[in-house]
Amino acid sequence: MIKLHTFIIVALFLSINTNVLADLIFSAPPRGNEADERATYEPLVQAMSRAIGEKISYEHPKNFLTYSVAMQKGHYDIVFDGPHFSQWRVENLNHTLLVNLPENLQFLVVVPLGRTKVNTMHDLVYEQVCAQLTPQLGTLMLLHNYDMSATEPTLHLVQGEDKVFADFSAGKCTAAVLRDKTFYKLSEAQRAGYKIIYKSPLAPNDAITANNKVSAQQRKALIALLTNPDSMKVAKPVFERFSRNAVTFNVADPVKFKRLDQLLSRAYGWDAINSNLRGNTAAADPVTPPSQTSLVSEPEIRHSSTKPIKH
Repeated sequence: MIKLHTFIIVALFLSINTNVLADLIFSAPPRGNEADERATYEPLVQAMSRAIGEKISYEHPKNFLTYSVAMQKGHYDIVFDGPHFSQWRVENLNHTLLVNLPENLQFLVVVPLGRTKVNTMHDLVYEQVCAQLTPQLGTLMLLHNYDMSATEPTLHLVQGEDKVFADFSAGKCTAAVLRDKTFYKLSEAQRAGYKIIYKSPLAPNDAITANNKVSAQQRKALIALLTNPDSMKVAKPVFERFSRNAVTFNVADPVKFKRLDQLLSRAYGWDAINSNLRGNTAAADPVTPPSQTSLVSEPEIRHSSTKPIKH
């Protein structure tokens, strides 16, 4: 019986401390079924393993909550996701930015021309806005314009940008948050029916970060691999999904990611997860959103048409 108990205790210890013996773990937010996600990421992960001479395994999270909790606990060693998450890991988990996809991210708030009384972000207070589920970057940039949850738009949150535009076109919302590329893909006749009342600051595209289990030499090897067009033919499934014109990643510029993590203060449940992971059972303290211009470092990319609304 004692031997059995000892075996169980050792097994539990090993299951909790898998990172001691396990491969390096690569992950990304789940955006499809496991088979599709593995087909997208595993060729890249295998190339990364060869480049650093150490096994890297892709781990598929069952859902976004699972991903968020595991990511905040530091379970993943190498991660590919949005710039606000990437910077959060830099600030909180000692991750290092390696590379990011080319092309900046920008989001627009569009309104039908017929809505003559809605011309600024202030006019959207209490109005219905179609947007993607938080913590999607465009939705957080929308919320960043408002200081108090009582004086902000009512969000009609859906999964995916196609659904955002479908519900918006069906008249379910006064406005919609869309990626700039999505809006400009519409025909000229379609675009003529809308007005843009807000352009977000430009943000860097999705990035790959690595924690301290990946040595400085290995990080250099990964950057060399990920920025080499010939080597990155294996990343074609990633590029086709996220950046169709890309043939390689770019070396990440840390300056462009500064403060983007602060957008997560407006993500529903994010602070609660953080609080529980820190062992704090009380509600997380509210975080005042940073000023709009604090999200970017270069004056020429401050495209916001409005400042945070205060009441």
